[in-house]
Amino acid sequence: MKRNLLKIYVGLIFSILIWSYSFAMIKICYNYGFTPLLLVNVRLLVGALILFTLCRWKGFLQQIRKEDRWRFILLAFFEPFLYYIGESISLTYISASTVAVFIGMIPVFTPFFMYFAYKEKLRKSVLISTFFSFIGILLVFYSEIQLSGNLIGFLFIFLSIFSALGYTAFVKELVDRYNPYFIVLIQELIGAFFFLPLVLIKEFQFVHQIQWNFEVILYVFLLAFFASSLAYVFYSSAIQALGATRTSIFSNLIPVFATIGALLTGLETPDFIKITGILIVISSVFALQYYTSAFRKQFSQKIREKIFPPST
Repeated sequence: MKRNLLKIYVGLIFSILIWSYSFAMIKICYNYGFTPLLLVNVRLLVGALILFTLCRWKGFLQQIRKEDRWRFILLAFFEPFLYYIGESISLTYISASTVAVFIGMIPVFTPFFMYFAYKEKLRKSVLISTFFSFIGILLVFYSEIQLSGNLIGFLFIFLSIFSALGYTAFVKELVDRYNPYFIVLIQELIGAFFFLPLVLIKEFQFVHQIQWNFEVILYVFLLAFFASSLAYVFYSSAIQALGATRTSIFSNLIPVFATIGALLTGLETPDFIKITGILIVISSVFALQYYTSAFRKQFSQKIREKIFPPST
């Protein structure tokens, strides 16, 4: 049991690392002539081909129940379709670290989504964390506007955030009935089908502009196999084993690793205001997870028992 949990956590952390660095890899692919939707479609088709081969080899192919067909369609509509539209287009307007900060706020939005969708009670800790996260976001927003002067990118980021919430809601209903590899395979196939008309109409004419070399092929493969495929498999497995709430905690690390990745690749050098905003957002999200976790309750109980032992 412990060994299986260790594998789950290792796979989950690997997913977060891959997704964090994917923002920088996408930016690099854009520099080589890829357009947003064209890159996404190539990622999905290559990833689906690899996953189909793997599923066929491992015997993971399954029959989809009739009542689950609409769930798979909506799952793919939210993510990858809407999510990748928001993420890819936002990266053409604003920096990788800024996109990552907003994506890392998904755990903050989740309680509000659960309140409106399922009438779950909002805790004070959620409201306090949201307030401080908003301050941090304003600082990041101010820094980015000073640099790019563009609001469009932020609108597309929020499209990604709300799409991720919809994805989480549907994948929770499927992970108990289907293999994670199979879920991601169907998700990518349907997503590629959604993207194909847009690519053919809007961006296929730009294929000749792509500067093909070993570096861009490597990044496309890494995005297709790891970021678009394997990372989702590990993440779905984590949701199945740990639950959606505990799994989402790890997405708080995305802004940290994404900023480091952007710095290492030389894509950006954040100013003091932006770094301050990033730190406030990350701290607020981590504080939210700490104060709403069962670990905090158990830890506090143990401390109280040490200080005030029960009378015998």
